[in-house]
Amino acid sequence: MKAAALAALLLACATTAGATDIAAASDLHAGDTLTYAVTLELQQHSARKGGQQEATSAASGQGQEVIRVYGIAADGTAFAHIEAQFNGSQDGQPIQLHGNFLGKVMPDGEIRIQGGINPSIDEALNFANQITREAIDHGMAVGRTWTTSSSTPLISMTINRRVTARQRYQTFPVWVIESTANGVLKKTADGKPAEGSVTIAGTSYYDDRERLLIGESLRMLTVMQPPQDAATHVSYSASINFVLSELSRASSTTPEPTPAQVEGGQSPTPSASAAPPTSPSLPGSNGATPAATVTPRSSS
Repeated sequence: MKAAALAALLLACATTAGATDIAAASDLHAGDTLTYAVTLELQQHSARKGGQQEATSAASGQGQEVIRVYGIAADGTAFAHIEAQFNGSQDGQPIQLHGNFLGKVMPDGEIRIQGGINPSIDEALNFANQITREAIDHGMAVGRTWTTSSSTPLISMTINRRVTARQRYQTFPVWVIESTANGVLKKTADGKPAEGSVTIAGTSYYDDRERLLIGESLRMLTVMQPPQDAATHVSYSASINFVLSELSRASSTTPEPTPAQVEGGQSPTPSASAAPPTSPSLPGSNGATPAATVTPRSSS
């Protein structure tokens, strides 16, 4: 579908927070495996004034990204092999995507991927990364609020955050962070000037003990007026769910490479992961989100 504007917008939002000082690193070890379940719905609708010449395109699906840690750097960065798959449909036609690439889990829990299987899916992950940086920068306490404002060549946006609760989610103790955002679109994905508005609402679940994002649910709406056709309005909507559905710990007997080996590019073979969990139902359905599975590290 023609969702390039959504992908570009997600990318712009993902870059709104700068680097922060890390107080402690996530407790990941070589051989650990993280499985994130992803569901995504995208829609594009365009119409001229009077409701004539309407056109709609839609895509939806579900998948997962399996992150297998093979080494830990001196600063706590976890180097990983990532396997991603996504199944869905676009305008009634089936979609099957699959890819293998390298990545990192940063000390604050941010996940950086070198490559990807689809821009919209990959940028949804990038957007989710922002909360991990902000949570450490601002500290967690119920009732705490903060605002992040930014301006990129594509968009100017203000995001309001509020920590609403401390609870269990997917078996993890998490802070619940609600977000609302409003922005102004300045350019399209291909760099052409455009006028438009952006609104985002979402809930994030962050485990400050594990230094990991456990889940995030976002809804986004962009309404754009193409400069070359003032009579046409184009709207893009996205519904994104991102959940850590499994955290499998490696045995304590698994040998860990030295920082020099990791930073030198050597990639020990990661331990086999457990069978992947059933992916959650698409947004808007009545299916239950799968419970997370945490396999403890062996004490032997």
